[in-house]
Amino acid sequence: MRITWQLLAPALKTLPPNRRAHAEEVVKCHRALTTRNFHYLYRRLNDNSVSFREYRGWLEKLHTVYRSLSRTDQRILHAAIILHDIGYIKSNCLAHNTQGALIAPTFLKNKFPEHLIPQVQPLIEMHGLMNDVGVNLLPKDLEGLSDTQIKQLLILSSMDTAGKPDKSYLFIRTIKDYLNIFNGKAKNPEWFFKYRIQHVLGGNCYAYISDEATDHSIATLEEMMSAEEFTALKRNITDRFRCNCWPVFKDLVTRENDRLSFLRALRLLSQTAEAFPQVKEVLLEFEPDFFDLDDQQRAEPLKHLRAFLARDDYMQGNGLIQVKILSPDLLVITMKF
Repeated sequence: MRITWQLLAPALKTLPPNRRAHAEEVVKCHRALTTRNFHYLYRRLNDNSVSFREYRGWLEKLHTVYRSLSRTDQRILHAAIILHDIGYIKSNCLAHNTQGALIAPTFLKNKFPEHLIPQVQPLIEMHGLMNDVGVNLLPKDLEGLSDTQIKQLLILSSMDTAGKPDKSYLFIRTIKDYLNIFNGKAKNPEWFFKYRIQHVLGGNCYAYISDEATDHSIATLEEMMSAEEFTALKRNITDRFRCNCWPVFKDLVTRENDRLSFLRALRLLSQTAEAFPQVKEVLLEFEPDFFDLDDQQRAEPLKHLRAFLARDDYMQGNGLIQVKILSPDLLVITMKF
């Protein structure tokens, strides 16, 4: 039996309306890619500077990856695309991928080959990392994945990015980033360090520093820090940091005058993390949660953050940096304002 949106529609109605709208759009974008209806994807793109001819060339690359999958692996991918956000029925945004993987079998039972369901689950679980590769993905997350799974996640991530309810954010540079990461370039520490600085430890769709500005930022960081501190910073950014405060960083780096504040924040966070060298992963958070604030509401805490980072004694933290060890493997650093 071929699984379809219509087949699962009754269950998907329980999703929050905005998540349901997104899920439906992701399915439409996937259909457009597989049928080579590239005009549909181009019309949704939130970038008027790109010609259809240029954009089509990059979509062809994604289509080629899709076509390299077997029919069975395409079916598995299709089921994961339909159910990729099903976890929002039971969880908030931070754990929806894990919850989705757990409850997916309930929705697939009697509608999908039972022996294939375990191959759908890891795609749902991993998509939360893969979609916002600048936020949470670390190269070690790709270890143990098969070439087929990496291809499936490349397509799922691309369609998840293209299927935002308002517009598509599947920019050419985003496709390039996905292809670079899934082709193994992320395993190069120097490349990945620059990549994460370039995307401000944040969603690659939403914030980006140009090559020239990134090189200048890295040089500035190296000047600000001792050789030992800079080595630690690179290790933290490429091997340890997962980030839930990227909207804060985005607001800092998208204004030229705030770039130094962003660099100082990275330095402070790295120094804080280095006090716990035994911890494998560090989750960065910000209070208040910027995901829940509009631009006007963000203004006040940003004002305090900029003032704090402008002070000569900012490295002391002054009680604004809080740390909590959740497990031997996980440290949470919270910047509170």
